[in-house]
Amino acid sequence: MSEKREIPCKCKSPKDNNCAHYLSNWLIENGKLSSNPKGSTATCSEGRVVRAKDLASGFGKNAVGFGNIFKNEMGLSMSHNPPKGNCFIYCERGGRGHVYYGTKDNCVAGTGSGKDFGAQYYQYYT
Repeated sequence: MSEKREIPCKCKSPKDNNCAHYLSNWLIENGKLSSNPKGSTATCSEGRVVRAKDLASGFGKNAVGFGNIFKNEMGLSMSHNPPKGNCFIYCERGGRGHVYYGTKDNCVAGTGSGKDFGAQYYQYYT
């Protein structure tokens, strides 16, 4: 199992295992994203994204209407082929989305890797 790396959010509201909340907080704390980014449909009181599908494009019918913050706000490109090294990853299992920074098998920032999540579908953003 990969190591989880989380920075507590200033909202101090427990979000259990909310991957989008922890990853967007990490991005904001490291100056890579602003609070309340365009494309987010739900945020905490401090403007951190709380929906994984707002960060990426989602899969199939779920792809319609989501913000894709990785692409539209951060200028990243999506591929279905894993790059060499760390990147932002969106994955799904049974229609449930998960996001983190790392590789397919290792989470550097977030609440766990796609492997930990049991993902069946992956998008890689670089």
